[in-house]
Amino acid sequence: MPLRYGWTLTRQHWESFSVAVASHATSAWRRVALEEVNRDSVPARPGIYAICAKVARSHQGFPPRLDNVVYVGKAAALKTRFMDHCRHPAPEMQRAKTCFRFELDFWFIECHAEAIAELESLLIDCLGPSANLVGGAIKARIRPTPQPL
Repeated sequence: MPLRYGWTLTRQHWESFSVAVASHATSAWRRVALEEVNRDSVPARPGIYAICAKVARSHQGFPPRLDNVVYVGKAAALKTRFMDHCRHPAPEMQRAKTCFRFELDFWFIECHAEAIAELESLLIDCLGPSANLVGGAIKARIRPTPQPL
Protein backbone atom coordinates (compact mmCIF):
# COMPACT_ATOMS: atom_id res chain seq x y z
CA MET A 1 0.00 0.00 0.00
CA PRO A 2 1.33 3.50 -0.75
CA LEU A 3 2.31 5.69 2.16
CA ARG A 4 -0.28 8.32 3.05
CA TYR A 5 2.24 11.11 2.48
CA GLY A 6 5.41 10.55 0.53
CA TRP A 7 6.85 7.86 -1.66
CA THR A 8 5.30 4.43 -1.89
CA LEU A 9 7.50 1.53 -0.94
CA THR A 10 5.53 -0.88 -3.11
CA ARG A 11 7.55 -1.98 -6.12
CA GLN A 12 4.47 -2.81 -8.21
CA HIS A 13 3.31 0.84 -8.14
CA TRP A 14 6.67 1.98 -9.49
CA GLU A 15 6.72 -0.76 -12.12
CA SER A 16 3.22 0.22 -13.29
CA PHE A 17 4.34 3.81 -13.63
CA SER A 18 7.55 2.83 -15.46
CA VAL A 19 5.68 0.65 -17.96
CA ALA A 20 3.11 3.38 -18.59
CA VAL A 21 5.80 6.05 -19.14
CA ALA A 22 7.74 3.76 -21.48
CA SER A 23 4.56 3.29 -23.52
CA HIS A 24 3.51 6.94 -23.70
CA ALA A 25 6.54 9.21 -23.25
CA THR A 26 7.84 11.08 -26.29
CA SER A 27 10.94 12.46 -24.56
CA ALA A 28 13.20 11.86 -21.57
CA TRP A 29 12.74 13.57 -18.19
CA ARG A 30 14.20 17.08 -18.12
CA ARG A 31 14.66 19.66 -15.37
CA VAL A 32 14.68 23.46 -15.28
CA ALA A 33 14.60 25.86 -12.36
CA LEU A 34 11.04 27.11 -11.78
CA GLU A 35 11.83 30.67 -12.88
CA GLU A 36 10.22 32.57 -15.72
CA VAL A 37 13.58 33.14 -17.39
CA ASN A 38 13.58 29.39 -18.28
CA ARG A 39 10.29 29.47 -20.22
CA ASP A 40 11.96 28.77 -23.57
CA SER A 41 13.39 25.51 -22.19
CA VAL A 42 9.90 24.06 -21.70
CA PRO A 43 7.98 22.77 -24.74
CA ALA A 44 4.39 23.66 -25.55
CA ARG A 45 3.52 19.96 -25.81
CA PRO A 46 1.45 17.70 -23.51
CA GLY A 47 3.11 16.00 -20.59
CA ILE A 48 3.38 15.43 -16.87
CA TYR A 49 5.57 17.27 -14.42
CA ALA A 50 6.77 17.34 -10.85
CA ILE A 51 7.76 20.43 -8.89
CA CYS A 52 10.60 19.56 -6.55
CA ALA A 53 12.00 21.57 -3.66
CA LYS A 54 15.71 21.34 -3.07
CA VAL A 55 17.64 22.72 -0.17
CA ALA A 56 19.43 25.96 -1.01
CA ARG A 57 23.21 25.61 -0.97
CA SER A 58 23.53 28.01 1.95
CA HIS A 59 22.07 25.51 4.45
CA GLN A 60 24.58 23.63 6.53
CA GLY A 61 23.96 20.13 7.81
CA PHE A 62 21.91 18.95 4.82
CA PRO A 63 23.10 16.48 2.21
CA PRO A 64 24.40 18.26 -0.88
CA ARG A 65 21.54 16.95 -3.04
CA LEU A 66 18.19 16.62 -1.29
CA ASP A 67 15.07 16.93 -3.44
CA ASN A 68 11.48 16.57 -2.32
CA VAL A 69 8.57 16.26 -4.73
CA VAL A 70 6.07 18.89 -3.63
CA TYR A 71 3.55 18.78 -6.48
CA VAL A 72 2.74 16.59 -9.49
CA GLY A 73 0.62 17.72 -12.42
CA LYS A 74 -0.39 17.20 -16.01
CA ALA A 75 -0.57 19.73 -18.82
CA ALA A 76 -1.92 19.89 -22.35
CA ALA A 77 0.86 22.46 -22.90
CA LEU A 78 3.79 22.14 -20.48
CA LYS A 79 5.08 25.66 -21.22
CA THR A 80 1.71 27.26 -20.37
CA ARG A 81 1.50 25.34 -17.10
CA PHE A 82 5.13 26.19 -16.28
CA MET A 83 4.33 29.90 -16.74
CA ASP A 84 1.19 29.56 -14.58
CA HIS A 85 3.33 28.18 -11.75
CA CYS A 86 5.92 30.95 -12.22
CA ARG A 87 3.43 33.83 -12.32
CA HIS A 88 0.77 32.57 -9.90
CA PRO A 89 2.33 30.11 -7.46
CA ALA A 90 -0.10 28.23 -5.26
CA PRO A 91 0.15 28.97 -1.53
CA GLU A 92 1.76 25.55 -0.98
CA MET A 93 4.50 26.42 -3.50
CA GLN A 94 5.11 29.79 -1.83
CA ARG A 95 5.46 28.08 1.55
CA ALA A 96 7.86 25.50 0.08
CA LYS A 97 9.98 28.24 -1.46
CA THR A 98 10.16 30.49 1.59
CA CYS A 99 10.09 27.97 4.44
CA PHE A 100 13.80 27.19 4.40
CA ARG A 101 14.76 29.10 1.26
CA PHE A 102 14.13 26.10 -0.94
CA GLU A 103 14.77 26.35 -4.65
CA LEU A 104 12.07 24.86 -6.88
CA ASP A 105 12.77 22.74 -9.96
CA PHE A 106 10.28 21.83 -12.68
CA TRP A 107 10.87 18.24 -13.87
CA PHE A 108 8.87 17.29 -16.95
CA ILE A 109 8.42 14.64 -19.61
CA GLU A 110 6.47 14.94 -22.83
CA CYS A 111 3.76 12.30 -23.28
CA HIS A 112 0.93 11.43 -25.60
CA ALA A 113 -2.06 13.63 -24.71
CA GLU A 114 -4.44 10.71 -24.18
CA ALA A 115 -2.20 9.26 -21.45
CA ILE A 116 -1.38 12.30 -19.30
CA ALA A 117 -4.28 11.92 -16.85
CA GLU A 118 -3.40 8.30 -16.06
CA LEU A 119 0.34 9.04 -15.85
CA GLU A 120 -0.29 11.95 -13.48
CA SER A 121 -2.45 9.74 -11.29
CA LEU A 122 0.15 6.96 -11.21
CA LEU A 123 2.91 9.43 -10.32
CA ILE A 124 0.82 10.96 -7.53
CA ASP A 125 0.24 7.43 -6.20
CA CYS A 126 3.98 6.72 -6.25
CA LEU A 127 5.17 10.02 -4.77
CA GLY A 128 2.29 11.23 -2.56
CA PRO A 129 3.34 14.90 -2.97
CA SER A 130 2.25 17.10 -0.08
CA ALA A 131 0.83 19.95 -2.20
CA ASN A 132 -1.51 17.76 -4.28
CA LEU A 133 -4.45 18.38 -2.01
CA VAL A 134 -8.17 17.96 -2.63
CA GLY A 135 -10.31 19.08 0.27
CA GLY A 136 -7.28 19.07 2.56
CA ALA A 137 -6.33 15.46 1.74
CA ILE A 138 -3.62 14.16 -0.58
CA LYS A 139 -5.03 13.49 -4.06
CA ALA A 140 -3.39 10.04 -4.29
CA ARG A 141 -5.71 7.14 -4.96
CA ILE A 142 -4.80 5.06 -1.94
CA ARG A 143 -5.47 1.65 -3.45
CA PRO A 144 -4.29 -1.93 -3.27
CA THR A 145 -1.11 -3.03 -4.96
CA PRO A 146 -1.66 -3.31 -8.74
CA GLN A 147 -1.73 -6.75 -10.30
CA PRO A 148 1.41 -7.78 -12.22
CA LEU A 149 1.30 -6.80 -15.88
